[in-house]
Amino acid sequence: AVEVCKELEQAGIAAVTVHGRTQTEMFSGQADWEIIGEVKNNVSIPVIGNGDIRSAEDAKKMIEQTGCDLVMIGRGALGNPWIFREIKHFLETGEKLPPPSAQERLAVILQHLDDRVRSADERRSLLEMRKHIAWYLKGLPNCSQVRAKIFSINELNEVKFLLKEYFERVGVS
Repeated sequence: AVEVCKELEQAGIAAVTVHGRTQTEMFSGQADWEIIGEVKNNVSIPVIGNGDIRSAEDAKKMIEQTGCDLVMIGRGALGNPWIFREIKHFLETGEKLPPPSAQERLAVILQHLDDRVRSADERRSLLEMRKHIAWYLKGLPNCSQVRAKIFSINELNEVKFLLKEYFERVGVS
């Protein structure tokens, strides 16, 4: 990876993103951040580190361990679009933000649903959004029950009603 990044730098690229996994590893195991640090130590262009960033603390740790200039968030953002503001705030202040309120979570899910339906037909959009809704709900109280119901519903308004009812009932924040 280091040699390839050096060649790319000489070819004129402005920055490089380095993922701490090989293609054959896919999503298994733990990302190797050492390779990100090795690249950073051998090129003068900005290096963007990627792999296993699921929290603000992870982002700070990667920057500290590798010296990378930026971090890229992948799967850590699935169902958690708040991760970006959490990382920014943590890096600037050292303080953790409180998790999003139930109202904010619900508003984001509903907006995501509406945006998706505007770009494709309702049935197709709902089928695709099921996995996204599951990610949004991950870790919340009794989420497996509501996920199971959502996976059986084929009407947008029914899904919205169920989500509103769920967030009112659990009032998570």
